[in-house]
Amino acid sequence: MYVRSVILAAAALGACATIPPLTPMPLTPAQIKTVEEGARRGLKDPDSAKFEGIVGGRNAQGDVFACGYVNSRNSFGGYVGMQPFGGMITNVAGEQFTLISMGSDQASRYALAATTCRGLVNP
Repeated sequence: MYVRSVILAAAALGACATIPPLTPMPLTPAQIKTVEEGARRGLKDPDSAKFEGIVGGRNAQGDVFACGYVNSRNSFGGYVGMQPFGGMITNVAGEQFTLISMGSDQASRYALAATTCRGLVNP
C-alpha cells in the first residue's frame, strides 16, 4: 500500500513538469452553485455537503476548471473531513460541472493538485 502511494505521488509530481498551471480566475455565484451541485453527485450523502475554498482557473485552451474542498457524511453518518475535489465547468446544454477527481488519501491529493487543480490548490 505504501509503495503504491509513493508511486502515485511520484507520478503526480512528475506530471507537474509537463502540465502548465492554470491561470486563476474568479467564479461567479452561479458557477459556484453549479460546482457544488456537480460535486454533490459524487457523494454518498449529498445533502450533508459543506464546501470551502472553491476557486476557478483557466488553461491555455480556455477550458474552465474548479477546485475546492468538501466535507460530507460517510455511510456511517460521520463527517469525513475536508476532501479536495476538482473538475471542469462545461457549457453543453447549460452550464454543468463534471467531477474529475475527489482526493481521500495523500497520494490522490497530490495527484489532484498536480493535474486537475494544478496551480490552484495545495495537497
